[in-house]
Order: sequence, then structure tokens, then C-alpha cells
Amino acid sequence: MKTLFFAGNLFGRLLNNAGLISDTGPTSQANIDLSSGVSNSGTLDLQGILNVTGPYTQTADGTLTIVFGTSGTNGEVKVNGQASLDGTLNVNTPKGFSPTDGQTFTILTFSSVVGDFSTFSGLNLGHGQTLTPSENSTTYTLTVTAS
Repeated sequence: MKTLFFAGNLFGRLLNNAGLISDTGPTSQANIDLSSGVSNSGTLDLQGILNVTGPYTQTADGTLTIVFGTSGTNGEVKVNGQASLDGTLNVNTPKGFSPTDGQTFTILTFSSVVGDFSTFSGLNLGHGQTLTPSENSTTYTLTVTAS
């Protein structure tokens, strides 16, 4: 089941989220097809996949929350354009989540990226493991490492 909640405004074919977008289904996919893309100064809370046609901009006030499901699925933003990153990356993992060291999870894909998140939360998994964020030219990943 897909649930997508949105509180924000559409201006000039730009989704300007200053509230909350929440996708709570681990196997769901939602699509935003706007020529000016998405600007997130609120909270984007994902357990499923959000496909964005156009650029994705996260402002200094924005939060991207990636939710992991009990089956090992995770939220992801797939951007068909440039991702401009700032603000907070928040990771929510379920109780008992126990990935293996070296396991990698893709949370963002894009055609290019500018910037990085300025604040991180939820990266300490406990039990001697952390999630280490990294980006390359087309993906942003979290890799499980021994802390």
C-alpha cells in the first residue's frame, strides 16, 4: 500500500515542500514529474522510492529521512537531474536491524550532485556498527562499517 502525504506549494511547476512528504510503503514508488523539480525545506520521509523528474534541491532547513524496513528495504530518492544537497540526513532503522559489515544501501541516485548534507543523525546502529555516507558522480550510499 502506498501512502504519500504532502504539505507544501506548487509554484511554476516546482514542488516547494515546506511541510511533510511521507511515503510509508516499503515497496511503493511515487512519481513527481515537474520541469522545475522539487525543493525541500521541510521533511521528506521515505520508506519507499520517490522518483523525481527534474532537479532535487534540499535547503539548509530541509530534512531527508530514510526509513529502513524490517525486510532490508530502504527509502530512496531517484532524481532524473541534479541533486543539490544541504540540511539534514536522518536515518531510521527498525529494532533488531543487523546488516553485515560492508553492506551498502543506495539512498539517492542523480545525474550530478552539488554539496552534501550538513547534519547527520541515526548513523550509529549500535552493536559496534555505523552507517558511513558517501557519494560519487551518480549515487549517494550508506555503507555499514565497524565503529
